[in-house]
Parts: sequence; C-alpha cells; structure tokens
Amino acid sequence: MVKVVTLRRVIALIAISVICAPLISAQESELELWRAINTKEHIALMRHSTAPGSDDPSNFQLGDCSTQRNLSLGGRELARLIGGHFRDNGIDAADIYSSPWCRCMETSELMNLGPVNELLSISSLYQNVPNQLARDRSSDMQKWLAGQDFDRPTVLVTHQVNITDLTGEYAGEGDMIIVSVAADGALEVLGKIRAN
Repeated sequence: MVKVVTLRRVIALIAISVICAPLISAQESELELWRAINTKEHIALMRHSTAPGSDDPSNFQLGDCSTQRNLSLGGRELARLIGGHFRDNGIDAADIYSSPWCRCMETSELMNLGPVNELLSISSLYQNVPNQLARDRSSDMQKWLAGQDFDRPTVLVTHQVNITDLTGEYAGEGDMIIVSVAADGALEVLGKIRAN
C-alpha cells in the first residue's frame, strides 16, 4: 500500500511540474520584457484599451470623440490597470506618444504615466487610408524612430493595424509588443505583454 501511495505522489508531482513549468517560464519571460522597457533603445507598442466595435462611424472626425469608437467603462478600467502594471514593475513615469484617435488618447491619459504627446504618424491606418498614405506614414514612423533617443521608458499607444504593419505581430486591446529599436529605426520584436 505504501508503494502505491508513493507512486501516486510521484505521478502527481510530475504532473504538477509539467503543468507549472510553462507558467513559470511565461512569468519569467514577462519579467524580462518589463525589464527591457526600462532599458535604452527598447519601447512598447501598445494597442489602445477596450473599445467595442471594429471601425469608426461613417461620420468620423478627428478631434470629435462623439464621432469615434471610444473606450468602454471596462476599457477605461483596463487602461488604469495597465498603468498600475507599469508602476508594479518599477516604471512610475514614461514618455507616452499617442495616436490622435480619442480611444488612444484616453488610454494614454488613464495610464497616468506622464504627459501624453500626440504623434500623427501612428494614426490609424485602418479606415479610408490610401495605400500611398499608409506607406508614407510607415516611412515617417521609421524616420521618427531613428531620430529618437530612447533613454527613458517609452510607450506608443496606437492601433492594431499599425502595430501589425510595424512588427508583423497581432496585439489585442491593451496588449503591448516590446521591441528594440536599431539606429536606422528598424524594429526587432522581443515579445508580447498581454493586457489580461
């Protein structure tokens, strides 16, 4: 009987270690990404927080939030929580750049990490943007990146389509893609920090 109990314990310990190993590895990876944000030449590309829907209304006007898709109550709370995650990881202040879309600006402000700087080159590429304008914005963005000295934590709050255009990665609402920035503005993806 003792041998059976011992064998069951061994099997249980093996099962626990198999289940927990990926979780521990994921936690360590996330800690490394938070450390990277706090080092020179690394930035976070963040998708705005939860804004129900998938497009802006047909009467969209930049600067008029009543004509745009905006954060939900849950989206506002998530933006505050994300700001709290920064503080929990030793980042009390950051250089924040935002797309001028209201959902990005509000996300940036609610994180409460410092003044928000509007950056036109990370405006949404999704709606009614001709291919040439999208290419011009991508080129402008790379030039802007090359001209920056990222010596403080830096977060660019933008749209999923822009993040995918810059990195090839998909970001859910509130997710961050952590990248290193080369001298020429080229980006290398280090990983993703999920909002939830």
